[in-house]
Amino acid sequence: MHLITYRADGTKHIEKDLNEKGEVNGIQTEYYPDGSVKSTSELVNSLLNGKSVGYYIGGQKNYETNYKDGEKDGYYIEYHENGKLGAEGWFKGDSKTGDWYYYDVHGNIESKDHYAFGELHGVTQQYYPGNRLKTEMGYHYGWLIENTQFDTLGNIIVHNDLSTASGPVVLKYFNGKDWTTGTLAYGNWQGPKPSYHPNGAINISQEYLNDKLHGEVKVFHPNGTQQTSGVFQHGEKQGPWKFYNSKGLISSIDDYLDDELHGKSVTYYKNGKVDVETEYTNGSRQGIRNKYDEEGRLLYQIRYKDNLPIAYTYPDKSGKLVPEIALPGGTGKVATYYSNGKPCASFNYVAGKLHGRDLQYYPDGQLLIESDDK
Repeated sequence: MHLITYRADGTKHIEKDLNEKGEVNGIQTEYYPDGSVKSTSELVNSLLNGKSVGYYIGGQKNYETNYKDGEKDGYYIEYHENGKLGAEGWFKGDSKTGDWYYYDVHGNIESKDHYAFGELHGVTQQYYPGNRLKTEMGYHYGWLIENTQFDTLGNIIVHNDLSTASGPVVLKYFNGKDWTTGTLAYGNWQGPKPSYHPNGAINISQEYLNDKLHGEVKVFHPNGTQQTSGVFQHGEKQGPWKFYNSKGLISSIDDYLDDELHGKSVTYYKNGKVDVETEYTNGSRQGIRNKYDEEGRLLYQIRYKDNLPIAYTYPDKSGKLVPEIALPGGTGKVATYYSNGKPCASFNYVAGKLHGRDLQYYPDGQLLIESDDK
């Protein structure tokens, strides 16, 4: 039986073939709301078997891997959205094994890791631009036992011997000042693990408990003003996280629950007025996103469902919101206006992502901002 499922807005979601037992056999295809392919996977009796390929919205390949009896098995390759190689390595029994290579968006190597049974084991290397060795770390089944830091000429800056997977760890800047310090206890970070700016001023104040961030975290600008403050509980962000500019003024506040955005995310103008306010539920944009001007007046409103913009509205001449204008599948043009009839904003969504020209206007109709996101 050939089966196609659809989202609530009518867009195609998944296409697959079922046998007489209701099990998936053959190619299963998942689609983005705009109709383009998100992934294709080979299944046998509802278990992933064979090749699985993922795609970005623009059609570029995201990743390609193989499965055996529902587990990743074989060569894995991943690409950046610009088509450059992002990562490659091997899986065995759903665990990373052997050498893995990671690359930046320009295709330059960033690091090389070695795995055994899914754990870092052996030598791991990180690189400066130009393929010059930056750090070399030795692991024993996930435990860090040795760390060496190099300058851009290949000279050793600092070496940490952690043969028992315990003890102090120090990394330094080229000028000899501490970059970060911390303590390992049987392979786990424990206690304070501060980092510093090159001038010696504190950069990050944080603590670990059993290898997970726990407690209040503070980040500071080089001039000493606070940049970020928030709380981790056993490795997960919880509650409000506040962000400040270099002058100490609040720039945004995000609410977290169990390490996911949950509640309101608010950005601010320099005068303290709200710029954008977005509602989140369990990491997904759900509900209303309001955009305001610097005087606090609502410019337009976008409604989200399952992280996709599905409709928008804006105040009319009387200040009332016009009837919502639909964005099927998170795709369509947004065109909003000031109460005087002049254009306020004009931009396009494709499958929930901004695409093409983004135009923002002053109330008199003069262009304020023009950007192009293709």
